[in-house]
Amino acid sequence: MPRNPILDLAIAPALANTLFTASRLGVFDLLAGGGMSAPQLAERARAKSPVFAVLLDACVAMGLLRVKEGIYTNSHLSNVHLVKGRPHYVGDYLHVQAIESAGWQRLHEVIIQGGTPAQYGVDTSVETDRFTMAMNNLAMLGEAEALASAVDLSGRKTMADVGCGSGMYSVVLCRHNRDLHSTLLDRDEVLATAQRIVEESKLQGRISTRRVDITKDPYGENLDVVLLSDVLYQD
Repeated sequence: MPRNPILDLAIAPALANTLFTASRLGVFDLLAGGGMSAPQLAERARAKSPVFAVLLDACVAMGLLRVKEGIYTNSHLSNVHLVKGRPHYVGDYLHVQAIESAGWQRLHEVIIQGGTPAQYGVDTSVETDRFTMAMNNLAMLGEAEALASAVDLSGRKTMADVGCGSGMYSVVLCRHNRDLHSTLLDRDEVLATAQRIVEESKLQGRISTRRVDITKDPYGENLDVVLLSDVLYQD
């Protein structure tokens, strides 16, 4: 029987929530060091329900885990994207999507009755550091490298990264352009995360931070480049 795209869309929320739950329980992190049985994983994940074993088998069916003789291991995809600390980790992005998915469940009510999901008892707020790291996950997947490859900044020396988020675009652009210096402009709580990433990248000498309100404050003087990425949002 051929796949029906409508049915695929209908089951997508169940698949997404399986992924969100396994990630939140730390399944992929637990398996980063080697295989485990379902009881071993349940103990380490503090999972008390027998449904946990069903979750593991669902992850196998989705290609996120493998199982052989009762021992579960990460698939290559999970080892690359779902283990915390790996270069292409997307767990922070999954966390944000899991929170926001609750709002989508009330879409019908919002459209018919007006208002926002919060008015129907749904909290879709995300802590600043986690949201900033979610955006960093996307940059690390290749967006920042694609920008650096597409834009020639030869000879440019000063850049303002407006609404910088994690600062990863500046990190990658500075790595590609040895004369470039960047100033990260954002709110204090965002800059705290960005500063950590800059220090981890060993680029403190070329990337600085400055607290601004990007809708009101000047970005700087004598700038060669102004970068704005993912700064427009609507509540």
